[in-house]
This record gives sequence, structure tokens and C-alpha cells, in this order.
Amino acid sequence: MKKTLIAMAAVAVAGVASAQVTITGAAAARFETATTAGGTESKGFYMSDSAIKFSASEDLGGGLTASASFGLDAMTVNNATTAANTGSALTVAAAGMGSVTVSNVESGDYLPIDLVTTSLFSNGQTTDRVTFKSAAIMGATITVTYSDGNSGADYGVGQTSMVYELDYATGPFAVNIGQYNVDKLNNANTDGGTRYKVSYDAGVAKVTYGRVETADNSAVKRTETGASITAPLGGLTVGANSVSSKTGTLASISGTSFTASYALSKRTALAFEQVNYGGGTNVNPERTRLTLTHTF
Repeated sequence: MKKTLIAMAAVAVAGVASAQVTITGAAAARFETATTAGGTESKGFYMSDSAIKFSASEDLGGGLTASASFGLDAMTVNNATTAANTGSALTVAAAGMGSVTVSNVESGDYLPIDLVTTSLFSNGQTTDRVTFKSAAIMGATITVTYSDGNSGADYGVGQTSMVYELDYATGPFAVNIGQYNVDKLNNANTDGGTRYKVSYDAGVAKVTYGRVETADNSAVKRTETGASITAPLGGLTVGANSVSSKTGTLASISGTSFTASYALSKRTALAFEQVNYGGGTNVNPERTRLTLTHTF
């Protein structure tokens, strides 16, 4: 029995090594306080943000490489018994030319402080997409993404979209410019929009500003802006963020947050976050979190 287990383990290790598979993840514990608009406060400890990710890559020869990944998270949130899929991705890259990726991984938030900004073009969304990203030429990179609208807050099945982006970086300065086009015939919620974000890293601090402009199919405009500053202080990194969102003649929604993260080691950190929302109908206009995270 022992020899069989050893043999199986050896085969498994050999397979992992030949496939260049890596397993990464994180486990986190948090203390949080939240206050509703009515003044009701709740607080307590819970497990949060636990996740695991599997990644593999292969050299196809001739300057081509293939890679794939998929992951799970929310394995400990609210004592969940079922892990949530964080999406998968498959990429083929050509040296000096660029890459093509097919994925359904949630895109990242464009502006800081989630739940304040609300458009598809500013909040991260999960959808099936195909992305071409060019190799960098004199600091510039072009990205084109086609989405089939499988899911997402602003569109449904059959409502396709295209995103065109230009990234440019030189020294401490970086800029991103994006154009969002949709299938207006089938899309009942948005006519697309534009966005840009600029950042400057002075070493002692990094400053970022972003702006997103979209419109619905009735030409009602939504403008969202966000600014952040982060500063490393040895093992401590502190930051401040501010965002606002205004749709047509409605009252604007705003939010501010202050963060501090201390690296206890290369893989363990203690983070503090304090968020305040102004205007709008946020359930918890005030929130404070203290999170201990260990990554592997």
C-alpha cells in the first residue's frame, strides 16, 4: 500500500513538473465594523478573501507559449460550504508580437472604492471575452477586447461589446486611454463611453487620477472620477482614495477611504481600511476593516 502511494505521488510530482503547474492562493481573517444609514452598527470577526489559483504554462517552440489558469475563492466567507469560481483563462503568446487570451475572469475595477462607481466601464465585471494585447513598442501597448455579453450588470446574452485601449509608460509616468463600444441594437442599458487614467510614481508617493464617461440608451450621461495616493514607508504602505459618480440630474454619490498595510513578511500582511460613503443609497455608509492575510 505504501509503495503504491509513493508511486502515485511520484507520478503526480513528475506530471506537475513537466507541465510547469503552480498553485497560489491566500487565506485571510478579518475584524469589521459597519454602520448603516440608519445608524445601526454591526461588528465581529470572520474569515475572508480565501482563494486558490492553479496556473500552468508550456513552451510551444518558435517563440510561442501557451498558459492557462483557473481559480476558486469565497471558500470561507460566511462559512460557505461551496467555493465560488473566479473564472478561467487560456493564453497563447508570441514573442515580440503580443498575446491572445480567452477568459471569463472578472475584470479589475478601473477606479478605487467599489460600490460607489456603478457603470460597466468602471466596475469589474465577469463575462466571456477574447483579448488581443500587443507587445510594447516604445512604451506603448494596444489592447482590443471583444465580449459576448454572457453576464454583467449592464448587458445580457447576445449584447456584445468592444473595448479599445492604449497604454503608455515611460519612467514614472503611465497613462491608459479606453473606448467602449456596444451593440446598440440589442443593448438597452448603455451606449458605451470613454475613460482615461494617469499616474505618476515619484518614489516617495504614487498619485493616480481616473475619469470614466458613459451614457445610457436615452443619452443620460454618467461621469465617474477617482483619485488615489499611496506612499511606502518602509514595511508600511499608506494610501488615500476618493471617488464620485453622477448620473444625469441625480444627486452625486461619493466615497473616501484610507488604507494602511504592514508587511509582516514577504507573504503575510496586516491591512487597515476605513471607508465612508456620501450620498446615494449605500447600505453601509461607514465601514472599517482590519485584515490579516497570508499568501502562498
